[in-house]
Amino acid sequence: NTTPPTKFPTKGPTDFPTNQPTNVPTNVPTNVPTKQPTSDPTTQPTSNPTDSPTKRPSISPTNAPSAFPTSSPTTRNPTSAPTNFPTANLPTPTTESPTTSAPTNSQTNISTRPPTNMPTQSPSRQRPTDISTPPPTSNPTKAPADQPTTLPPSKSPTTQPTGVPTSEMTTSQPTNLVTSKMPTSQPTKLPTNFPTNRPTSNPTEPTMIKLSTPNRKGAKEKNAKGVAFTVEAKKDVIMTGMDIVAKTNAVSKVLIYTRVGEYEGSALTSNKGWTLAYRGTIPNQDSQLYSLGDFIDEVKIAAGQSQSFYVFSRKRMLYTASQSEGLVYSEDDSVAIREGEATRGLFRKPLKGTTSRFAGVVRYHVQ
Repeated sequence: NTTPPTKFPTKGPTDFPTNQPTNVPTNVPTNVPTKQPTSDPTTQPTSNPTDSPTKRPSISPTNAPSAFPTSSPTTRNPTSAPTNFPTANLPTPTTESPTTSAPTNSQTNISTRPPTNMPTQSPSRQRPTDISTPPPTSNPTKAPADQPTTLPPSKSPTTQPTGVPTSEMTTSQPTNLVTSKMPTSQPTKLPTNFPTNRPTSNPTEPTMIKLSTPNRKGAKEKNAKGVAFTVEAKKDVIMTGMDIVAKTNAVSKVLIYTRVGEYEGSALTSNKGWTLAYRGTIPNQDSQLYSLGDFIDEVKIAAGQSQSFYVFSRKRMLYTASQSEGLVYSEDDSVAIREGEATRGLFRKPLKGTTSRFAGVVRYHVQ
């Protein structure tokens, strides 16, 4: 038998445990656990676990989780106290909503639902499904879709233009690029190796030249309504208009005809072969020299070629009489004016016994 317990605890444990524990624990725990747990929990946990669990749980849970999880799932709502027996081996029920907001790493083999008839405004961020959408119809829709497709074109573009224009709208405003200069009739002998990428920004306007006849101020003959003459070009020129010496204070209708080359006297009796170059009216003016408007169409004369003109004024026009038809009486570096003939009416026989010198100004520019 062991000795009865002392009134005061010993400083050190005894070699053998007593049959009855002391009311106050010892300052130093024993190296060997007690055979039976105490009826009341100890203030401090033991350094080593006991062989058998206590009948009641500890006052507070441990700071560390258990080494291994339980073999059976826990209940949906945990009880305030542990159960005496484990629950039946039932699967854990699934939740009504996903546990995370991120999609799964692997895709599903079944589509979630059939595709809608209207596409979404932006594509889905999720990976595409393995099930493709229905094949396209063999007949196109009557109306185009609201958004263009991202598929490549059905076929490569044709190298031949269509027979009719497309229905696409043209640009609202023409381009600001200026056209190139008028091509010259005599190309350069030393062209550049490569053409320029763009035309000149501002092509220069041709310089207008006015050749005034020497008899413009001294013309006195006024018995004719028509005067014919020939212009010979020394350079490539473009005739644009004329000024004539007309009667003052007389409203008169004016016509100008032209034809290629020189004319014969018989050509003045018919308008055959002549082209109308100008039609206008002289107002009631004080001065004799009157500037007519530009020709209906510009008249081009190549270098070395001639062009004939026939000027008619219903209220007569002034000219100078001469006796040397075909003689050059007015010229500059580009053109020369030859003497011609006068008529009393439109396309009538020339006046006999005299030739005429046109009085006025011819306007042109060099090509």
